[in-house]
Amino acid sequence: MAVAKSKIKLIRSLEHKKHRDTCQLFIAEGDKIAKEALVSPLTVEFIIAKRAWLEQIPDILLSKVAEVIKSMKRNCRKSVS
Repeated sequence: MAVAKSKIKLIRSLEHKKHRDTCQLFIAEGDKIAKEALVSPLTVEFIIAKRAWLEQIPDILLSKVAEVIKSMKRNCRKSVS
């Protein structure tokens, strides 16, 4: 699934502290931090990840995520940079 342009714009805006504060969102990048976010009491708005990574995550954890986007790109970071 392709990442919507509006989602890319939101992700890019979160590079700036002002936007993180305004939206009350942050980006959790990397395997360990993303998994910690899933098991935490935080609300996870969306995940953009490779299908292989998502297959490692129990469905019970993914069920608390509002939107799961399976990236077809080899490097997910490049798809939103």
